[in-house]
Amino acid sequence: HSLDITRKYYEHIVTYTGEVEFIFKDWWHPFVFRFKEWVLQSRYQSMTPIRAERLDVLKAVLDKRLNDNDYEYILKNDTLNSQQVMVKLFGPRVLHHAEGGRISSRIDLILKSLVESGDIESVGDDSFRPLGRAITTVSQAETDDRRHRDTRRLTLAAIFFAAVAVDWGKIYGWISGWFASRPSP
Repeated sequence: HSLDITRKYYEHIVTYTGEVEFIFKDWWHPFVFRFKEWVLQSRYQSMTPIRAERLDVLKAVLDKRLNDNDYEYILKNDTLNSQQVMVKLFGPRVLHHAEGGRISSRIDLILKSLVESGDIESVGDDSFRPLGRAITTVSQAETDDRRHRDTRRLTLAAIFFAAVAVDWGKIYGWISGWFASRPSP
């Protein structure tokens, strides 16, 4: 006659086959989980500094609306607050980041800027919802980025063709003359 004990430790389910195993092993799982979380959070915090950009915040708010179903929109559940935006951009570990307050303040400031520009609207104290202008802003930014990449490619092509058009014979003669004029060791 044996006793099975099942416990849930955070996201893991652990089953013990007897009382002795439970007594000697039960203390271990919370310790291992906390240590693992500490290691992962330390690695996360040692990453490069987290900085949200205006367009990334706007895309996060817009993405919430575009991925929601119509019932959430009708029931007015299609809003985000600054902490939800932080989690959407950087993952849930950002909530325990050493500079979480600074990151949250920056996102709050960006959200207020987006309200003033008419891309999103403030709903209540801390919630925000995208407006139609947000799609135009994101589309315009992507068009500008594409134009910048095209301009850079054209500039690099012009530099390449200018380099090909150079008289390589003169350059070879100059380099050969330089090496010939050097004294031998």
